[in-house]
Parts: sequence; structure tokens; C-alpha cells
Amino acid sequence: MAGDAALRARFEGLRLTLLRECVRRDTLRDEVRRMRGRMRTELAKSGPGEFDLKQDPGGVADIEFLAQYWGLRWSGDHPPVAWFADTIRVLESLASADLVPQADIDQLVAAYRLYRARTHRLSIEGRPAVVDAAEFVPERAAVTALWRRAMES
Repeated sequence: MAGDAALRARFEGLRLTLLRECVRRDTLRDEVRRMRGRMRTELAKSGPGEFDLKQDPGGVADIEFLAQYWGLRWSGDHPPVAWFADTIRVLESLASADLVPQADIDQLVAAYRLYRARTHRLSIEGRPAVVDAAEFVPERAAVTALWRRAMES
């Protein structure tokens, strides 16, 4: 946020208070699963034999939703996980607080960076963020497994 430093500080304080104190953690996982399922249904652009880097299972949105879910889930007891809004720093803060194993975070961050780099290249070429399903198979499998462990257990 740009502008007046005092206003920025008040906004940031309010944001942190809301994240720590106003999240309904008892229904959070169900709400996140429902929202993510709806997005998959309504926004995925892949056809047979293709992988939508953003919306298909194991893609960017799954990583972003995991980061947001875990951050919201633990922000009440571990305030530092709410300090950041970007996906990679949220994930890294979760590992630093020993809330998610570092190896899991490393897999998510690596996949996120690969997906984002490929998405940017496709965007520069004026193409949608859809690739052949044979690309990113290990990354998709790792992200999907982490999603299932966190969201379906």
C-alpha cells in the first residue's frame, strides 16, 4: 500500500487484527474446499490432455489456497504467519513456525515458481496458461498430494 505512512500502519494493524481474531476457523477448511472446487469447475480452461497451470488440480491456485488456508488457520496462535500477503513468504513463514514441514513448503515453492515462470512466458506469447498434460507431472502430483493431505483428511 502506498501513501501516508500513518494510514498504512493503521490499515496494516486492522488487517492483522482481522486475520488473527475474526476468522471462523471451525468452518474454514470446508469453506476453502468449497470455494476452490467452485473455481475449478467455473474457471479451468483445459481440455483433454491439457493442464491449466492456474486452475487444474495441482496448479497455482491450489498452492495459493493452501498458503492462504494455513495462514488463516494458524494466524490466531502464530501471528507472524499473517505478516505477509504474498504466497511464497506466507509459505516460508509457515515452515519457519514449524507449522508445515520444510520439505512440503520446498515442494510447493518450487512448483509455484515453475508454474509462474511458464505462465509468464505463455502470457508474453499471447497464449493462455494451458500446457500439455505431460508437463509438470511430478510437480502436479506433489501439490495434489499435499492438497489432499491438508484439505481432505
